[in-house]
Amino acid sequence: MERAKILIANRGEIAVRVIRTCKEHGLKSVAVYSEADLHAPHVEMADESYLLGPAAAGESYLNIGRIIEVAKRARAAAVHPGYGFLSENPSFVRAVRRAGLVFIGRARNRCAYSVIKWPRADWQNHSESLLCRDLVSRLPQLDRQPRSHAR
Repeated sequence: MERAKILIANRGEIAVRVIRTCKEHGLKSVAVYSEADLHAPHVEMADESYLLGPAAAGESYLNIGRIIEVAKRARAAAVHPGYGFLSENPSFVRAVRRAGLVFIGRARNRCAYSVIKWPRADWQNHSESLLCRDLVSRLPQLDRQPRSHAR
């Protein structure tokens, strides 16, 4: 059985952290990127990567239709918004759910993570454990293959 895939609808450090968490829990990661982010770390680290569009965020990271299209093409089971961009957009949550995908975030159109309201230093210290706890608790129905510790 193929491992469940999580599409990360974001870029930069937050995408890297979510990708690491996916790997730790035996989930495949799907990165999206704009033309400007072709060689970004999250694109290189993910199991799969898909171009969203031009560098302008409105034509790539904020393009809900394109993100859903990519999620379906990648056969992702869930979408993680990261923070910023679409994480607080109720239309995005509805679009993800209408597409039959799991939205990894707060259920009631609130911010995806309360951690983003914390000061940056606290976020850096605590985000990985919060992301991990949130990601894993929201995906009990997905197939996971724990990462082997053998190198």
